[in-house]
Amino acid sequence: SDQVTLYIRNNGPEIPQNELENLFKKFYQLDTTLTRPHGGSGLGLAICKGIIESHKGKIWAESNSKETSFIFRIPKW
Repeated sequence: SDQVTLYIRNNGPEIPQNELENLFKKFYQLDTTLTRPHGGSGLGLAICKGIIESHKGKIWAESNSKETSFIFRIPKW
């Protein structure tokens, strides 16, 4: 193959299917409450997307009741 694919799996809570695409938007957070247990600015995945796309790759997420996977594919150089 002329591409490399990397899977990063997490056994945290399921992410609703309709939210998966939003994860890569700047400043987007699933939990917007002031008392959320995890901090962050919502920039991490947006930065990852920018880096991967600048290398002509693609990143996406898949989620089910057992795990969430962040997958990216980039061309081999």
